[in-house]
Amino acid sequence: MKLLVVGDATSQFVLNFSLYLKQYYTDVQIHILNTNSSEDIVSIQRKSGSAYDKIFCYYKKIPLINKIPGVRGVVRLFTERLVRMKVEKQFYDVACVHALFATQCRIVKWLPKVTSFIVAAFWGSDLYKRKENNTERILLPALNLCDRISLSTMSMRNDLIGEIDVPISKLRNCQFGLKPLELLFSSEHISRKDAKTGLGFGEHTFVIACGYNGHRHQQHLAIIHSLVKNKDEIPENHLMIFPMTYGATPEYKDQVINALRESGLKYKVFESFLSDEDIVLIRKATDILVQVQKTDAFSGSMQEHLFCRNIVITGAWLPYESLTEKGIILEKIEKIDLLPEKIGKVLKNRHTLQKQVEAANTPDKFENSLWSVCIHDWYNLLNEYNAAV
Repeated sequence: MKLLVVGDATSQFVLNFSLYLKQYYTDVQIHILNTNSSEDIVSIQRKSGSAYDKIFCYYKKIPLINKIPGVRGVVRLFTERLVRMKVEKQFYDVACVHALFATQCRIVKWLPKVTSFIVAAFWGSDLYKRKENNTERILLPALNLCDRISLSTMSMRNDLIGEIDVPISKLRNCQFGLKPLELLFSSEHISRKDAKTGLGFGEHTFVIACGYNGHRHQQHLAIIHSLVKNKDEIPENHLMIFPMTYGATPEYKDQVINALRESGLKYKVFESFLSDEDIVLIRKATDILVQVQKTDAFSGSMQEHLFCRNIVITGAWLPYESLTEKGIILEKIEKIDLLPEKIGKVLKNRHTLQKQVEAANTPDKFENSLWSVCIHDWYNLLNEYNAAV
């Protein structure tokens, strides 16, 4: 199978998708059309190892020219055209487009010149934030050119069908694997106390994780406000942690930090890049996760926290029915206004809840999120090009 992958070549999803495909299926040859303007061929080669057999970059980094608005646009169009000409010299059995953002939607228009079978893989925000991302108008024409459309959950599938007119026969469910979850499975020997000391916390620190990225949709300010309302219930040895390594504007990050300073609570904000090993420690060190973002698409971070048997408070509006159907325990609120009350109840009953979570959220319930398991569904989907020939 000769496969063209379109997307961010250094994204952990795209990178591990490619690495695991090649690991389990030796017949797969992968070319990548990178859509991340911050990465060039040299940096992609350094970060990706053997994931890609050939690399095309849709953008070219020219720092001096990129600072001149008018010239920048002309050079960008010229570069795109040159790269497209190089890709069009190839022919692929399949093209798999990861994340239907504006650039990917535009690329889909000319993909029929290089392949007769196109798979679109939704990530989440490309579907749920399409108006915000200004892709509403170009998304449907792109999907009409695709032969298959992959979605991570039944909730996403139902939302797509309810909002966009696409043939149901095109839809498939393929879950993205979670590399940190692979590490968590192999790190069962690391205890919660070990993780806390590994992060430089005291082993008895009561850790409350607030969201998992810096985007304002995580509603950090509402979380801080709710915790402040429950100050008397929070253990003295507490620490609120805020992973804000990506997604935050400087202005929003300042708002969050100012609110934390005024809260009187102990906190730590993570702003620098976190390795997979760091993420494992954060997941294991957490006692309570509060994750109430406005939209979500089966967050990997959530699954990792649940795997580590954290008590998780989340929104009933988020698509986690498939987890609760497995018997995984989540504490849900119907609307954000109810967060202070829920946090209060969880803090008061945390010892009982922790025992329930320990018994219910067992490792076997998360196996489908391992790349070594879910990659076979992806291969079967891509291999449908054979039936379409």
